[in-house]
Amino acid sequence: MENPQREDIVITIILASILIVILAVSMLLFFLLFVKKKQVLLREKDMMQANFEQTLLQTQLEIQEQTLRNISHEIHDNIGQILSLVSLNLNILSCNNPDKLLQTEELVTKAITDLRDLSKSLNPERLQQVGLKEAIEHELQNLEKTEKYS
Repeated sequence: MENPQREDIVITIILASILIVILAVSMLLFFLLFVKKKQVLLREKDMMQANFEQTLLQTQLEIQEQTLRNISHEIHDNIGQILSLVSLNLNILSCNNPDKLLQTEELVTKAITDLRDLSKSLNPERLQQVGLKEAIEHELQNLEKTEKYS
């Protein structure tokens, strides 16, 4: 009688061991699946973050270009027109000191020219129209005109 009881105990131990091994393998597979899914989610998060940052940078560049374009137009349209009107008024004025009047006209003309150059250089479309090399050469010429950088 000991043999059948002993066989039952051995079978029970074997079945319990198999059940524990299956449970351990299942837990291991579940853990590996969890880790893999977590890595996929982290990669997706990183990609979304990179896309967000790229979109944000693109938006900032567009806003900056639009701002420069607006400043350029404001300088050209408003201040340039006012200085042109001042120049016309100076031409009409009769003054006791014609040298002073001529000097003032020259200063206003220079201011108008400088404003036009500034408004053109601030306009981002100008870079596309003339090209990078010519735009840089033009800016270097403007710096040389100031005689501060020789």
